[in-house]
Amino acid sequence: MKVCIVSVPLTTRSGVYRSTYDLVTAAREAGLDWSGIIAMRPSALGSPPQADLGVHETTIDVHGMKLIPAIRRLLLSRAEFREADVVITMIGQSDIAVSGLGSNRPSTWVSFVRGLPWPAHGEAKALRRVLQRVLVTRAMRKADEVWATTTVLADGVRSAVDPVIVPAGVPSVERIADGSLGRDGHLVFAGRLDRDKRPLFFAEIVRRTGALAKAFGAGPLQGELEQSRPETLDISGWVDPAALWQGATAFLGTSSREAFGRSAVEAAQHGVPVILSRDYGAAPFLITDPELVDAFVLPSEPVELWVDAVERLLDDEALRRRLSDHLVENAREITIERSVARVDARLRELAAG
Repeated sequence: MKVCIVSVPLTTRSGVYRSTYDLVTAAREAGLDWSGIIAMRPSALGSPPQADLGVHETTIDVHGMKLIPAIRRLLLSRAEFREADVVITMIGQSDIAVSGLGSNRPSTWVSFVRGLPWPAHGEAKALRRVLQRVLVTRAMRKADEVWATTTVLADGVRSAVDPVIVPAGVPSVERIADGSLGRDGHLVFAGRLDRDKRPLFFAEIVRRTGALAKAFGAGPLQGELEQSRPETLDISGWVDPAALWQGATAFLGTSSREAFGRSAVEAAQHGVPVILSRDYGAAPFLITDPELVDAFVLPSEPVELWVDAVERLLDDEALRRRLSDHLVENAREITIERSVARVDARLRELAAG
């Protein structure tokens, strides 16, 4: 079964970008015939991997009404797409493009929702939000099946389609932390510096606790964050994923909307304690002990709850070690290898009828 994963267009080399490479790489290592097509905006930072990992990466610099025809031309120009038995789209604009190809697309098409496929309230003007939601909804309803990675994300799109849950995963990494670090370590924010990730909320927690902290990422709020950051917060751009967790006491997933949250899963695999919002897709997979859920899976507001949770974690080594062990055990189930196996099994079920 030839599978082609399409992620077009992408603005950053972060979540969906890394997931596309991870899925194709892990599938090929398992002997599966998978490939990928990625098109980045020219302004995206970073460079593609040097090794041939089965993903064709290019750029796309058109917008508006010209974008969808450009995506279609790109796909039809690639043998990976034309010869595939299955196409899996990971971006709303890719959904729209593939939905209009008719018999020119592979025989099976799955829309794999990796994030809310239309702007949330406050992220775009009302007309654009409504138009994009209508177009993406119409497109997804033409797919043979729609998948979502978490129940949080499924609930976000269920008004448009009823998705099948196919959990995501990240590459396995070694444990490097056991919860022993307290105030000598630092708190971590890792993600796009945008409103839904709430880096300014993270900065306020740092200010109130006085803890050492590092924020990794880039985005529209970078300037505002730099101007208002507390003295103990260091702001970096994107770095190698392995460098995120050296010396980390805890990761704070402050997002008000997080479809999955690979940073939290990576932290958990490393043994770094995490504190997550209830809107964090991976939270129900990572923290399952009821007492730990009450302590470290928090409502988005108020900030005082987050400050209390952070200070409790910083001051209680036994609790940090317990949370670290719990996270490592649960994160073993959220690997990219398991995700590929679930995708492959679901595709075989679809092929069987």
